Amino acid sequence: MHKSDFNESRYITLIKSFAIISVICAHSAVIPNSYSYMNQIVSLLLHSIGSMGVPIFFIISGYLFNRSDKSLKQFSNGKVKTIIVPWVTCATVVWLYVVLRKGGISLSSWFEFVVGVKHSTYYLTVLLLFFLIYFYLKKNDIFLISTGILSIISITATSYSNNILNEITITPYLNPFNWMLYFSIGLLINKYNLLGRIAILAKRTLLLNIVVLITILYLNLRVNQSLSYWSDFAIINILISTFVILGLSSYLTNFKWNFLLLLGKYSFTIYLLHELVVGLIVNLSSRVDIWFITILRPVIILFIVMAGIIFYKQSARKLKFENKLLMLIGVNNNR
Repeated sequence: MHKSDFNESRYITLIKSFAIISVICAHSAVIPNSYSYMNQIVSLLLHSIGSMGVPIFFIISGYLFNRSDKSLKQFSNGKVKTIIVPWVTCATVVWLYVVLRKGGISLSSWFEFVVGVKHSTYYLTVLLLFFLIYFYLKKNDIFLISTGILSIISITATSYSNNILNEITITPYLNPFNWMLYFSIGLLINKYNLLGRIAILAKRTLLLNIVVLITILYLNLRVNQSLSYWSDFAIINILISTFVILGLSSYLTNFKWNFLLLLGKYSFTIYLLHELVVGLIVNLSSRVDIWFITILRPVIILFIVMAGIIFYKQSARKLKFENKLLMLIGVNNNR
């Protein structure tokens, strides 16, 4: 792939498809402790793959955020429609699904669920915070490098010791300093127009990066550990896995991978709604100790969620208020 042939939109869509696959893997990895050794390994592998997605989403979010030249008011109004409305709507639906099955209905329970104390929407809470923090300083190299350094310190502290910021934010997932590094990287990539060059480099070094990543996974699995956002050498592991995904996306850009492109296109909606399906599939598949079924969980979940989104979208088209219905699940934000 030559730089002149670089299809940025398609490339970013493919990156998001791999990122959402990672998220689904993370949330479908739970199995009973009594299960076979092979099933335990599969679970650890899914957990490890699951540590790749959110950092990539922050990198892409930073990259796209740097393009905006709107005023804070205009930008905020846009995000209310494209992020906040579908976020609160879908999180509320998922919360109702959970509490009606398990109990615990309360305003505080709903709020904690929506902001991500007990749910994967922590990403959106931190992302909106980043929009505010970086809005007037997103082109300031000193600020971006400084936040990156602070983030490295925070991630390292979370990985190897207690991090007081994690106590303040209740969970390390809501600690913005644990994610700033990736958002800042995205901003810098956009500012210096590096995405095309990185795509070429990632493609050229794909085989090497895959070998390194497989070696890291193997060494961790041998001691019954999975990769995570806060595991040993977390930053290095995440950057290597990110390069693998960037390389795969670069390699596949010229191929007709319609389902992958569809996953990337609807990644935001999948992120919001997938846990409606995850609980059911994990519960059903956990009734048998078969590792092959466990490893198929993400595939089954993705197909069911995608089928639901397509059905919802086609149904909405038949109604006069189609755009409002699509906005509720964030379809208009999938780009």
